[in-house]
Amino acid sequence: MSGSDVQLVQSLSRGLAVIRAFSGARPRQTLAQVAESTGLPRATVRRFLHTLVAEGYAASDGTVFWLTPKTLELGFSYLSSLGLPAMAQPHLDALSRSLNESCSLTVLDGPDVVYVARAAADRIMSVNITIGTRFPAYATSMGRVLLADLPPERIAHAPARPRDAARWLSVVERALAADAATWPEIQAPDPAAAPSKSSWERYHHESWQVLQASRASIAQLAEDIEMQPEVLLAPAVLREVIWQAPESGPHWGTHAVARSLAEAGARPWQVDYTAPLIAAAHAAVRDA
Repeated sequence: MSGSDVQLVQSLSRGLAVIRAFSGARPRQTLAQVAESTGLPRATVRRFLHTLVAEGYAASDGTVFWLTPKTLELGFSYLSSLGLPAMAQPHLDALSRSLNESCSLTVLDGPDVVYVARAAADRIMSVNITIGTRFPAYATSMGRVLLADLPPERIAHAPARPRDAARWLSVVERALAADAATWPEIQAPDPAAAPSKSSWERYHHESWQVLQASRASIAQLAEDIEMQPEVLLAPAVLREVIWQAPESGPHWGTHAVARSLAEAGARPWQVDYTAPLIAAAHAAVRDA
């Protein structure tokens, strides 16, 4: 069916444009800002915003507007009918735990990929990708995998960024023609490395509680001695030590914790400060 055969409801299209104007980068906007980002007249935007507020999909303090959690109903209707995210989530969690990397499931939606399920790895610095996030397909690794399975004519005539799509098509063609012996090697994950945050909390809950209790104790001590917690003990060292702690058997004593900290690279003064705290946290969780 061509575009000319479809009878568009212009008011619905405009209302959806107003909803899409809000994003993680601009979660709260004035009427003027929404009008500028959508290109709609301010009077039109005002009617749509007040309608969204009346229906519970937006809120306002009289000047600034923002979306409410009720807007999730619009996306969850699709997700619940899809069923795929729920089936994929356990596999994403297991893969993320095995690789210690974030793993996601996306679907193609026109020129974009849309995230429908995700297992995020625990990182000091991370990218804020959530369910519903969309990126241009050509610019992401998963999008390129999905594009690679499309007929060339669909890629070449993508509705957005045709120049980039054509460039990506040429990259795919060169990759398919390359000798497999020239492909880069995939490094096996370190089996001793701590898992992702979500996997750790879900599958090793007691160990996760020890980590959280240790973090809280170290943060309190850091405040008492006027020092940054990450200076008192690097987060990566703490995660490594807690992950290698025994999950059964006798309590993990201060001397054993101190030895593990030293092996992980902690300095002697850091060991002296934090080993008793970690041992106490381990004992408290085990005895709870």
